[in-house]
Amino acid sequence: MPGQNTLIIATDYNEIQSIVSQVLGTGSGTLGYGQTLASSQVGQYSKVTTNQWNNLRSDILRARQHQTGTNLSTALQVASASRKIQESDRAAYKALAQEAQVNALTAPPPSSEASRIALVGEQIRTTPWNGTLIQTVTVTFGPAGGAGADAARYFFNSGSQIEFSAERTGGTAGLKNVTWTTMLASMGTVAFNYTKTECSGSGFNSTLGWYDLTTSDALIFQKDTPSSTYAPNKYYIYGRVNSTSDRRIGIFTIHFEDSSGKPPSYPDPGFGIDENVDGTLVSTVNTYRATGSNVSVPNPSASTTSIS
Repeated sequence: MPGQNTLIIATDYNEIQSIVSQVLGTGSGTLGYGQTLASSQVGQYSKVTTNQWNNLRSDILRARQHQTGTNLSTALQVASASRKIQESDRAAYKALAQEAQVNALTAPPPSSEASRIALVGEQIRTTPWNGTLIQTVTVTFGPAGGAGADAARYFFNSGSQIEFSAERTGGTAGLKNVTWTTMLASMGTVAFNYTKTECSGSGFNSTLGWYDLTTSDALIFQKDTPSSTYAPNKYYIYGRVNSTSDRRIGIFTIHFEDSSGKPPSYPDPGFGIDENVDGTLVSTVNTYRATGSNVSVPNPSASTTSIS
């Protein structure tokens, strides 16, 4: 390491560049946003140019600004012909690069760094139903052989997530309908990210995220009926992946389970009858993904079955 007020050698530059490239670039495992880097390694005995320092500065700022949503342009010295990068600047570059590394997995990203878009079309059912309805959503991040698995890594490493929600409206004024309306509304939005599944309202969340799924269905979320009269009615989601070695396809099955028996007493107008759920049932699946000027990842392709 050079002394204060001295020029920086290539090995010091390369150390910092290695840190930020793991975060912003390809990385490996749970590191890597898959973005094109402005900076690159320099030769061992090369003189680090003004342009190379400014490229490194840009990469560090992009990574950290994606994580914070804050403009950090004044945090690092700009190199110029009249202002060379000194030891104090090198230390600041390294410190901010290390902050980006420590905070690489930030889910979800700030709203200024991401946007919400439909993953599949809303599924709407107006036919009265009873028993269990299932919707299967298949999310594909790319082709086999590594590229798809990397696209999935970049999506989830960048803090992007898959979001599920549902609602029931209209229909008859029965208590069963009311409990389904309340149940779906009170769970809010269910967000599935790299490490967990969590709703914005109330429900049984899980510590299962993208990197935890296997090729067998795992329960990632459950919301129970708010009325004991209609136990065991519930909404729940299972998730699995195509392969743990080429993790690029996620299969999510959404269940609307109406398995309660006949209600025992008034005020339900269906007293003594296990009435159907009617009205309009809507299931929505979105992505909330990194799309800011610092980090942007593509939306995966997806398909869905109807609610049936």
